[in-house]
Amino acid sequence: MFERLSRAAEQTAASVSRRQFLDWLGTGAAVLAATLGGVLAQRAVAARPQPKRCAYGYSQINCAGANVGDRCGYHRYCVAVQDLGGGFYACNCFSRNPHGL
Repeated sequence: MFERLSRAAEQTAASVSRRQFLDWLGTGAAVLAATLGGVLAQRAVAARPQPKRCAYGYSQINCAGANVGDRCGYHRYCVAVQDLGGGFYACNCFSRNPHGL
């Protein structure tokens, strides 16, 4: 298999100029790199965890719509007190974690 590939490369290189061959090779490498980069970037975005959100109707006004752990005042943070499902939580604004964690 390697011999066949080598012969095909030799024939292609012999039939075109060196500049054309290197241009073709560089274009192929650029397409491969762009495709691989796109696939890796897409997988990284898909693997990113979704933030825990404080629900509007169930949280204190300072935390409504914020992420769990966001600041809601001076040395105060939004802490999830109840899991509502679907990535939403009922949150209150505490100066520290009420569970001591």
